Amino acid sequence: MNKQFKYILIPLTILVLVTLMNSCAMDETKTLIEKNDMQSTQSPTVIPTLELMPTSEPAMYKVYYIPMDYLDNFWKVVEQGARDAAQKAPKIEYRYLPLYSKSLEEQAEMINKAVYDGADVILVAPNGYDMTTFALMRAKTAGVKIIYIDTQDSVDSSKTITTDNWNLGNVAGKEMLATLYEGGCTSGMIGIISVNADTKVTVDRDNGFREVFKDTEFEILSTLYCEGDPDRAHSIADELIERGVVGIFGTNEGSAVGSGNAINADGNKVVGIGCDQSYVATGVQSDRLHGLLQDGALVCTIVQKPYNMGYLAMETAIDILNGIIMEDGDVIDPGVTVLTKNDV
Repeated sequence: MNKQFKYILIPLTILVLVTLMNSCAMDETKTLIEKNDMQSTQSPTVIPTLELMPTSEPAMYKVYYIPMDYLDNFWKVVEQGARDAAQKAPKIEYRYLPLYSKSLEEQAEMINKAVYDGADVILVAPNGYDMTTFALMRAKTAGVKIIYIDTQDSVDSSKTITTDNWNLGNVAGKEMLATLYEGGCTSGMIGIISVNADTKVTVDRDNGFREVFKDTEFEILSTLYCEGDPDRAHSIADELIERGVVGIFGTNEGSAVGSGNAINADGNKVVGIGCDQSYVATGVQSDRLHGLLQDGALVCTIVQKPYNMGYLAMETAIDILNGIIMEDGDVIDPGVTVLTKNDV
């Protein structure tokens, strides 16, 4: 074998060997692919999912508060409670959408705005069952959680924060009865001045009050209505005093102020019990009732806790968003307080 042929044969041999090795590798790869394809048709390959570990940063949620109106101090105090609770949860984005009138259309517009802006929860005090209902239904359809404050709508809610108004009236009745007995009065007529026959809040108070006197010698007269106007309540109270009533119960602030003024003008001979909605957590209530309590025209006023309402509503929203409590539509009662002249 000459040297030139030897130099040609060696590279040729190496080329043949590489070709054979590549061919074997391709056959082996083809076999593996075919085997995997066969397995995939018989039992699909399960791709494991990654379980996301909770981070130290909680999710950002938007919570909106929509009151019944902006002008009533009661709703401003509710807002302060909600704001304070939100400030303790830094990842809650809190927004306040005030109403400047008790307009169903305006409230519905605010609800729609909250939904459009991406609200996770709406804290709302519904004004009525017409346009508000439709707006709340749209909100629920969009996945927004609803928490009612003080008043309710027909649309199901996650929770409701409201005073047990029957109990509030019942507390007022017990205060009236105790005061009358302490003064040696065991019988006589008692008048009730309320807002109207359609406002459930004051109707419940009326019924709770009447329950106290069922087994007594006192006569509870038919309820008279003033639409919450203190001047009209004053005129009605004057007529009741002329009829010889021994006590008057005003089921809301306007009724209480009007009846208190009439009782004061008559020399505080009649026992007056009121309801005041403008009570703040610090103990500050409506200036219109300060003098009446101090002068003895009203023995006491039974007040709601609007600050607690707002605070509880926001706390409840946060707990629902974090999965701590269930959305079961339950009612949470923030309770009431009895205020006398010693408290002002």
